[in-house]
Amino acid sequence: MNHISAKPAPLETEALTLMLGDRVLLDRASLRVERGEVLAVTGGAGSGKTALLAALAGQTSAGAPAGVDVAGGIRVDGHLLIAQGGRLAPRRPLALQVAEVVGHHLGLDLRSALRRTADGLDRMGVPAAARRFDLPPEQLPDSLRWACLFAMAVAVGPAVLLADAPAA
Repeated sequence: MNHISAKPAPLETEALTLMLGDRVLLDRASLRVERGEVLAVTGGAGSGKTALLAALAGQTSAGAPAGVDVAGGIRVDGHLLIAQGGRLAPRRPLALQVAEVVGHHLGLDLRSALRRTADGLDRMGVPAAARRFDLPPEQLPDSLRWACLFAMAVAVGPAVLLADAPAA
């Protein structure tokens, strides 16, 4: 069944192929992810998941990591990528890092950016999020650091959020 939409999907690929030397990582994949949908790509280590995300994010001049050849079509509107091992700067209060990202992308002042992110963390079920904003990331559990990265990303409101190893 073909899905016909007046607006293009925020993420679409057509016959996308990723090659690493003679090895085929992805063979003629056509994807369509509509607004509000979630697509999970799974596979073992070295299977090409990170190469796919890098290609979708348009990283490097060819659209993929060094050594990966890309063929086919990719269209992604307004994306934000949280890379595998995404990090918050050590010894800097979480509040400043949140405000920089959210405020920059949305043109918000510090107070508005913090409120928007605190709301996002609350929606994600992070207890007492606003009270932790003055702490540096190294004083937070790993799960809360990941939640902060995602809350910042969601607060920016990209059409497509690409996350590499979000449960790591």
